Amino acid sequence: MQEDNAKEYYVYVDYRLDTNEPFYVGKGKEGRVRLLRRNKKHQWISRNFGIKIEVVCGPITNEEAMKEEIRLIAELKTFSKFGGANLTEGGEGVSGKILTDEEKKKISLTWTQERKDAAAKRMRENNPMKNKDISGPVVEKLIKLHTGRKRSPEEIEKCRQAKLGSKNPAYGKPQPEEAKRKNAESNRIRALERAEKKRKEREASLSVIVNESSQSD
Repeated sequence: MQEDNAKEYYVYVDYRLDTNEPFYVGKGKEGRVRLLRRNKKHQWISRNFGIKIEVVCGPITNEEAMKEEIRLIAELKTFSKFGGANLTEGGEGVSGKILTDEEKKKISLTWTQERKDAAAKRMRENNPMKNKDISGPVVEKLIKLHTGRKRSPEEIEKCRQAKLGSKNPAYGKPQPEEAKRKNAESNRIRALERAEKKRKEREASLSVIVNESSQSD
């Protein structure tokens, strides 16, 4: 317990750079504060909107840090159901503790299918991409990034190889008749659009030739 009583823990708050709003509260030793890897939601927000880290207290004991972490998560509303990146309400675990195989097994046994389903449902409901205020700017950024961009033959081949055979998510799965019909209709429309585009290009090319010929006469 010496480690828990040592005053070497800090509580920090992570802020979004675009709105300067807090989205995550954490606690740990100095190395943990500098470490940017938290969870997937935290990584997504920090990658798309930038991050500013502010140490709000410390050094204090682990117990004091856990209490302050719980208080700040509630006060700043950084819990995931409010749109933040804290997946729990704080105060869990012992910093730096390494679990034994037996402890890992016990934890694994408590992770029932019901808990897995509840966690999956919680992640779906708190998916930031369902929030138009968040997803809108990201989608616009991606559109601007890829508009007019032509992929190299190497990129095209790499993408093709990544979806061949068993790598394809649809591999071995029978396709419903409705899906087959929609795909066939989509392919037919794309083929007509390509044919129409080529026809217009030919007409434009012939028009240029005729104009050049009439001018030379």
